[in-house]
Order: sequence, then C-alpha cells, then structure tokens
Amino acid sequence: MLTIIDKEHLSDFAKKSALYSVLFVEDDETVRMGIEIILKQFFKNVYTAYDGVNGLEIYERYKPDIVISDITMPRMNGLEMSSKIKKILPTQKIIISSAHQDIEHLLESIEIGVDGYILKPIQKNQFLYTVSKAVDQINVEKENENYQKNLELMVEQQVCKIKKQSEMMVEFLKTDKLTGVGNKKQLELDFKERKPSYIAFLNIDNFSQINISYGFSSGDLLLIALAKYVCTFLDNKALYRVAGDEFCIIFYDNYDEVYDFVVELKKNIYKENFLINDISLRISVTIGIVKIDDSCSDVPYGNGHLLVKNAKESRRNSVAFFEDDLSLLQKQRECLAMGYSVKYAIENDTLVPFFQPIVDIKTGHIDKYECLARIKNKDSYISPYYFIDAAKVSGVLPNLTRIIIEKSFIAMSGMDVNFSLNITDDDLKEEYLEEYLDLLCKRYAVEPSRVILEVLENISNYDTKNAIEQLKRLKSKGFYIAIDDFGADSSNFERVQKLNVDFIKIDGSFIKDIDSDENSLNIVKTIVYYAKLSNMKVIAEYVHNQDIFEIVKSLDIDYAQGYYLSEPKPTPSKV
Repeated sequence: MLTIIDKEHLSDFAKKSALYSVLFVEDDETVRMGIEIILKQFFKNVYTAYDGVNGLEIYERYKPDIVISDITMPRMNGLEMSSKIKKILPTQKIIISSAHQDIEHLLESIEIGVDGYILKPIQKNQFLYTVSKAVDQINVEKENENYQKNLELMVEQQVCKIKKQSEMMVEFLKTDKLTGVGNKKQLELDFKERKPSYIAFLNIDNFSQINISYGFSSGDLLLIALAKYVCTFLDNKALYRVAGDEFCIIFYDNYDEVYDFVVELKKNIYKENFLINDISLRISVTIGIVKIDDSCSDVPYGNGHLLVKNAKESRRNSVAFFEDDLSLLQKQRECLAMGYSVKYAIENDTLVPFFQPIVDIKTGHIDKYECLARIKNKDSYISPYYFIDAAKVSGVLPNLTRIIIEKSFIAMSGMDVNFSLNITDDDLKEEYLEEYLDLLCKRYAVEPSRVILEVLENISNYDTKNAIEQLKRLKSKGFYIAIDDFGADSSNFERVQKLNVDFIKIDGSFIKDIDSDENSLNIVKTIVYYAKLSNMKVIAEYVHNQDIFEIVKSLDIDYAQGYYLSEPKPTPSKV
C-alpha cells in the first residue's frame, strides 16, 4: 500500500516548502516537465536537470535544499551524482526515484545516505508525502540550528555579562566604599606589580574624639574630605585607605623627595579648614615612612602601624621614619620574644586569671568581676599589656582566651556573683565560643546570665556579619554583651545598638583625666547621654582616686572599676 498525504498535511507542507528550493533530475523530459509543474506549486525555487552531470552543475551553482533524482541516466547516474553531492554537503537531503526494485540499488542508496526513495511510475500523493518528510527534516534541522545559534548567542551574552560583572566586582572590591580611593586589596596588588621605594602611613590624630564630639556621620565626611584633599597633592602617586582613619601613600622616589613631600603634606593638612556639616574642623595627622628594601615581599603593615602608634605616644602631628627608629626595632624584637613566652606559658600552665571588682556606684557593693589574664613568672605576674599583642601576632590568642575562660569559670562557680570575660575578634573568627561556653556552663553549673562577654568596639565594625551573628546568638542564650574601651576606636552608637549591647565601658584614657581635662569630661558626658537613651548600663574604667570617683558618681554612671576601688587580685574578694 502506498502512503498518501491528506489535505491537512498538504496545507502544512505547502507553508513549509514555500521557504525552500528543490532540484529535480530526470532524463525523461515528459516526466521531468510533469514533476516540475507539481513542485512549482509548493517550492520557492524549482530547478531541473536532464542527467547526473547537468544535475551536479546546477547543484553547485544554486545549492538547493532538496535534490530529487532518477537513478538510471546517461553520462552520470543518480547514485553517482548523489555520492558526489554528499561529499560536498553530507547533510544534503536527497530523494532517489527509480523503477528498479532490486536490492543492489537499495543498498547503494542506503550506503550513500539518501533520505527517501520513490518508486516509478511516480504517484503524486506518494511523491508529495516522501518530499514532505524531507521538508519536515529540514525544518527540524533549521529549528535546531537556530536554537543552537540562539543558545550560543545567549551563552555568549551571559558570559559577557558575567565577565563585566566580575570586572565591576573586582573593581568594587579594590575600592574603598566610603572615600572612593584604593583599598587594602588595591594597595597589595599595586605593591606586587611594582614595588615602591617607600610607603607613608597617615593617621588622623584624635579621630575617635572627633567621632564622639561631632557625630559619626561627620567623621565619615571628614575621611571623604581628607582623601579628596590629599589626592590634590599626589600627581603620579596613589592614595589608599587601609583602616578606619589610616591611609597609605606609595612612593617611587628617593628619601629626600619623599620626606619633603610628607612634611609639606602634613603642614598643608594642619592649615586646612575642613567644612563638615557647617562645622569648620582643623585636624592634625601623624605620618610614618617605611623604607621598602629588596627583601620586602609584602606591604609592611606591622612596621607602619607600630611606627605610627609609637610616634603618637611621643608626639602627635609628626613624621617618623622606620629605618632610623632603633627603639621601634627593639619593640619588635621584644614582641617576638614575648610571643615565645606566651607559648611557653600556655604549654606549661602558667596562665592564670586575676579578678578586679566592678562596683555598683549607688550601693557601693561589688556587682561583678572582670577576669583578667596574667602570666605567672616565678614570684611575679606579667600584665597583658606586655603579652596580648604578642599573643595575637603569634596566633595563640584564642588558646589563651580558652584557658582564662575555663579557669575563671572554676574560680567563680562557687560564688553568687556575675563575672566578665574579654573576647577578641580572633575568638569570633574561630567560631568556638558558643559551643565552648555552653559546655563550661553545664560543667561548672554557671548560668549564662552570670557571664558578661566584653568585646572591643571595633568588633562591631568587623568585616563580616558572622561575628555580629555569633554575639546575637550568645545574647539570646542569656549571656550579656559589653563593649570595652568605648571611645578608643571609631566609636559608633548605631553599630553598637544593632548588637543590642547591655554595658558600655568607657575607655580609661577619658576617665583618668576627667578631673583636669574638660574635653575628656565632655566626651564622657556625651557617651553617658547616648548610652542612657539606648538603655545601656555604663561602666567607668580607670577610677584611680577619690576625686575621679566623685565626678563619675555625679555623672550618673552606673558602675566604677579601678585601683581606687581595688586592684586586680589572684582570687576574687568577697562581695
């Protein structure tokens, strides 16, 4: 039975075939002309040829979409022509027509890879059905080809988009979001690309007091204005913001040129009036210059920070040079030696907690104790002032914290009084606190509500949300959170409020001079005012005489701590 094409499929075939061209090769002129009339009803272009040679010539000229050919023809038969066409285009659609029904021609057609076979005499319906199948195949291939092209285009566009986003992200990651100058990442990349001769570390004097006195938004605006101002002097040099109020400038000049530039820059900054929120601010900066020698493979942040810190301790608004500063080198050596001492103390169990009472000012009673680390050295004890930085640099600070925490739990487990523990950003980075504190609370039967975790205010400005989330989870378990040394860094009440802090401990540098320094007194008043608005209790540290205690008491501060009340001791005194 011959397969026929119905009216519905015939209509669909007519729509599809109108897009394509066809070549019909037949040596019988009558058959050729009859089929040509039928094909012209459906195809866009119809070509005819009288034998294989003529058919191959026309094919090479017009490249029709479908080739229909008889087998037996003079000069070149249809199978020979089809074989040559398939070599030109292996995917070419070819239909063979023949009166022969022998197996040899059929096998040869299959081997060549023809796409259809029509028996003679040609029946119109069977002919159109076979041709329509070839058209359907072409349509599917065209759709697949278009889909592939569109897919490739979409992929290419997506790759370009991702590449552009990546480039923008890389640029974003290398730029300080606040000031728009390069950040620490950009400095490190530039340093490796072309090693400078010197790096200047520039730090604003008393920046924390500016933040507290004029507001933190004013502090941010000052950083923006200073960066913009410094950039006007730089020419071919580059400015980077690497910390809160610390900037770096890289130089490729000799020392005399660098020193002259830095001194002149410092003078100009000191003379400039920065108009911030309608307030005219005059600031000073301390600058440290670090020489970069051939052995220096990374940005010497440690030398720069230590240099500026040392310079500020002796004289602010100054320029210091690392290479000539032997006392600074000595400090570094001492820090390295102390690092070994800390490791020895951990390994030999000579770390011990000391306890300093925190007194409720209204009642005069001890309300809680701060647990402080000491290293036992024969008959004396070493203060953390000498070994905390070394422990941090040595990478053993979390080990030290663990030991002091557990020994504090042991000492306080038998007492009915709260106690506070100092937590560092290193502890939060290691993410051990939640599990460790839960374990100790169960082991020593201490309620979490008795434990206050003191963190430095810079943790509220920590680089990831993870630290904040840890503190929030600890607070949800009943632990209290205190911000230690508030006012010493880039203090920000907004960030502290996000932590839902329970206590604010005012930095001792403001309390110790509160009886003689009006500026310190005003800063303390401001801190107390904002803390009270935020329902935070306030603790005054470094209360070292009666006059200061009376002033602290008059300011409605909640708690006091200091040598006037009691120095830290190896065992907590009775409440």
